[in-house]
Amino acid sequence: EPMANQLQRRMELLRAAATAGDERTFAGHDQLLHDHILDAAGNARARAIVRSLRESTRLLGASTADRTRSLFDIDAEHRPIVIAIIANRPAQATDAMRSHLTSTGRLLVAQAIRDQDSDLDSATVWAEAVNQQHA
Repeated sequence: EPMANQLQRRMELLRAAATAGDERTFAGHDQLLHDHILDAAGNARARAIVRSLRESTRLLGASTADRTRSLFDIDAEHRPIVIAIIANRPAQATDAMRSHLTSTGRLLVAQAIRDQDSDLDSATVWAEAVNQQHA
């Protein structure tokens, strides 16, 4: 199945799960959407890392869905990524994916800090984590 059709179908399934308020099904389609994109990029290492991170996050019960953003909000973040990929605009797809992942990461950090009743500043924790990755 061509990549464009695969991505469009996955987006339809995400929207249907969001409409039904089915977070579990939505999460499964979200994971598959990201996996399709990484598979198409041919980056097996990134694909394995993302799969492992998502599994760890799932086991910890961490999710932004319906806590700090709706399923429709998450779905909307995917749209510019998929549109750019289908239009063969890799720079736009990269920027849109970076924005989506950064948004998700920041929200997860903020939630974790709130859940722990910590006085840490989420922006500082995020900046330090990102800077360590680039050091």
